[in-house]
Amino acid sequence: IPHDMISMHSRFEVTDERSGKTFCYTLVFPREQDELQCKLSVLSPLGMAVLGARVGDEVVWMSAAGPEIATIRALLYQPEADRRRTRWHDRRCSSSELFLG
Repeated sequence: IPHDMISMHSRFEVTDERSGKTFCYTLVFPREQDELQCKLSVLSPLGMAVLGARVGDEVVWMSAAGPEIATIRALLYQPEADRRRTRWHDRRCSSSELFLG
């Protein structure tokens, strides 16, 4: 997965093009949805629109008020990128390679 693509459990910022307001969400499975913690269900209209979107992309979805447009401003956390860093760190810091100087 590209480092700037929204995947499950990614935390991202999105700007509503109509209001200009920026919001921060974590994309989650429906059972984890929690509006107070800004956890957005992947099955919500916005959730379906952002899954797979990349930083800079405009996303469009339908709301009760009609079509909505927002821009992905930042990807604050992506689980796959975190795993890549962990694997790189583990590989780089194996016991045979530690420098204790």
